[in-house]
Amino acid sequence: MLWYQVRRAFAFGGVKHPDLTPFLTWVPVVIGLLLAVGFELLPIRPKFIGDGSISRLMLTVFAILPGFYIAALAAVSTFSRDEMDFEMPEPAPKMILRTRGHDEEMALTFRMFLSHMFSYLTALSFVAVFIFMGAELVAPSAKLTLSELSPYQRNIATYALGGSYVFVAFWLATKIVLTTMIGLYFLAERIHRPNA
Repeated sequence: MLWYQVRRAFAFGGVKHPDLTPFLTWVPVVIGLLLAVGFELLPIRPKFIGDGSISRLMLTVFAILPGFYIAALAAVSTFSRDEMDFEMPEPAPKMILRTRGHDEEMALTFRMFLSHMFSYLTALSFVAVFIFMGAELVAPSAKLTLSELSPYQRNIATYALGGSYVFVAFWLATKIVLTTMIGLYFLAERIHRPNA
């Protein structure tokens, strides 16, 4: 039971909708990959880890996001408007929810959809912060370990580790930004036209 409750913060990642699902899965992967390749092809690449690096800038931004997402989650949860509890129009986004110990797929209301979305964004922001902090803390040890390899092994390992980290960072940033844009659309426009 406890494991179910802990992982519910990420439940929005499993939402089923013909338009939303690809946008939340494949689009961030493609954009993250394109950004990572573009970064590798820059003639003068900025530092990705260390003082004045992209990683530090991203850490600064993502460290403040959970507070905003939690505030949005609180607002959505307590927003007193009947339309928030209407089931979303077909094809309604669906999600697996547990009721009395049984998992079942249910169509979401606007309130449930937005609550799960902002919970998901909060959790993703925490993950991003921990990844960027972890990379900053582990980087010196990784450099020391890599220095003990042969030049050939060091080049391959450096390229593999650096490329993987750059891709994950851009993928995660893209996922957070795109999901936030969807949340802003729903808050600014969609919930005011519940039957559209």
